[in-house]
Amino acid sequence: MKKKIGAWFSVSKLWQFTSTAVIVGAALALLLISNIETLLPGYSVIEIQSAKANSVAAIIDSPINAPYRVVALVVNKIINEPLLAGRISAAIFGILTIGLFYIGVRHWHAPRTAFLTTVLFACSAWFLHIARLGAPDILLPFSILLLAVASYWIATAEHSKFSYLTAIFAVAVTIYTPGIVWFILLGLIIRHRDLRLIKRRLALSYRITLYVLIAGLIVIPLLYGITKDPKLIMSLLGLPEHWPSVIQIVKNLLLIPVNLFMWASSNPLTHVGTAPIVDAFVAIASMLGIYYYFKFRSLARAKLLAACVGIGAVLIAIQGPVSIAILLPMIYILVAGGISLLLGQWLTVFPKNPFAKSIGILIITIAVSISCAYNLRAYFIAWPNNTDTKREFAHTSADLIQ
Repeated sequence: MKKKIGAWFSVSKLWQFTSTAVIVGAALALLLISNIETLLPGYSVIEIQSAKANSVAAIIDSPINAPYRVVALVVNKIINEPLLAGRISAAIFGILTIGLFYIGVRHWHAPRTAFLTTVLFACSAWFLHIARLGAPDILLPFSILLLAVASYWIATAEHSKFSYLTAIFAVAVTIYTPGIVWFILLGLIIRHRDLRLIKRRLALSYRITLYVLIAGLIVIPLLYGITKDPKLIMSLLGLPEHWPSVIQIVKNLLLIPVNLFMWASSNPLTHVGTAPIVDAFVAIASMLGIYYYFKFRSLARAKLLAACVGIGAVLIAIQGPVSIAILLPMIYILVAGGISLLLGQWLTVFPKNPFAKSIGILIITIAVSISCAYNLRAYFIAWPNNTDTKREFAHTSADLIQ
C-alpha cells in the first residue's frame, strides 16, 4: 500500500512539473517569438552584419560570440531565412536566460520574490529588445547567469562530478563572449578552494576526462583562434582598439546610472526616444536593492554582486565591444533585493495578521503587474510605431547580398 501511495505521489509530482514546464515554456515562446518577424517593417544594419558573419568559415576564423552564431547557423539550415534565424536564435538564448535568472535569484531569495522578479525581468522592454534582436548581445546576460548558476552548483554539490562538468561546459560556452573572461576569472577566484579539492573529490580517471574536456572545448579552440587573429584576444577581454581618455571613461561611468534611471541617449535599436532604460518601479526597487545588499554587505553574495557590477561598468565605460546589456541581470538582482526588503518590512509590521500580509503581497503584485504592462506596451506598441524605429529597421534580406 505504501509503495502504491509513493508511486502515486511520484507520478503526481512528475505530472505537475511537466504541466508547469509546458505552460511556462509556451508563455515564454509566445512572449519572445510571437510576431518576431512582423513586429517591425524590416531589419537593422546590425542584424544584417550579424547574419553575414554566421557561416562555418567565419566562425572558425573568428569565434567571437560563437554560441549565438552556431545556433543561428543551425536555425538557418532549418528555415533558410538568415535574418529571421538570427532573431529566433536570440529568442532561444532569451528563454534560457529567463530560466537561469529564476534559478539564480531563487538561490538568494524566497520563491515569491524570485517569481515576481523573474516576471519583471522577462517582461522588461530592456530584456525584450535584447532577446528579440538578431544580434549576439543576449549572450552577455546569458553568460553571466550561466556562470553564476554553475559556480553555485559547485559550491552546494561539493562531491558531484556533474557540477564540474557543468562548470567546464559553462566556461566553454561563455568564454567567446566579449568581456566574460573577467567574470570567469572572478569565478575561479571565488571557487579556488573547490578547485583545490578536485584531487580529493574525483578519481584520477575522472580528472583526466575533465582535463581533456578543458583542452578540447576551451584551450585548443582559443589558442587556434588567437593564433589566426591576435586581435581576437582584445575582443575576448572586452577591450577597445583605441582607448578613450581617463576623463571620458569617468564621464561614461557617470552616464551609466543616468541612462538607466533618468534619460538615455536616443537609440532606436534599444528604446524609444530618450526615455530611461528602466521604468520607475524598477528604478525605485533597484535603489532599495542597493540598500538591501549594503545592509548585508558582509555576505558573499553582496560582495559578488558588487564585483560583477563594477566589472560590467568598467567594460562599458572603456567603450569596447561590451554593451550595457551586461548589467541587465545585475540590475534585476538588485530589484529582487528591493522587493525582498519591501515584503520583509511589511511582514515585520504585520507579522501575525494574515489579512494585512495578503494586502502587502497584493500591493507588490499590482505594482509588478503595472510595470510589466508599461514595458510590454512600450516594446510591442510604442517602439515599433516610432518613426526613428521604422527608419532603423528598413532593411530586407536583399541587403545580405550586397
